[in-house]
Amino acid sequence: MKYFKTALLCASLFSCLTYAQKPTTSINLLQGVQIDDSNMPGFYGSPIQVAQQRAQRMADYRVLQHWKGSLAGCSYEGIGYGLTPQEALDRCCLSGIMPVVAQAVAKGKPVRGNPYNEDEIRYYAVKLYR
Repeated sequence: MKYFKTALLCASLFSCLTYAQKPTTSINLLQGVQIDDSNMPGFYGSPIQVAQQRAQRMADYRVLQHWKGSLAGCSYEGIGYGLTPQEALDRCCLSGIMPVVAQAVAKGKPVRGNPYNEDEIRYYAVKLYR
């Protein structure tokens, strides 16, 4: 029951329970726009390399988004962001519920235009699950 409630919450809030070819969903932390990733390069390598590439792409665009493409043999992806690397990892969907195959964190650029704190840095995390 705990798994079902957490998965339902994650899926409804961030569309975190995803398969490799599920359409892209995103939450841009400032503008609220969705980034079209249909013409972007794919993700290649081991699970840890793919997790790092996915986290870095989120950090580059400052967006919490599931990207199309390879999950390096994994079935599910959890994404999260936070003010520290650990907070970003803890916010990933399905954390503590499913066994983690690979995880990675990327540091974003300062969020200019943030009315609360212009110098605030966000960290973006990806966890891949079997």
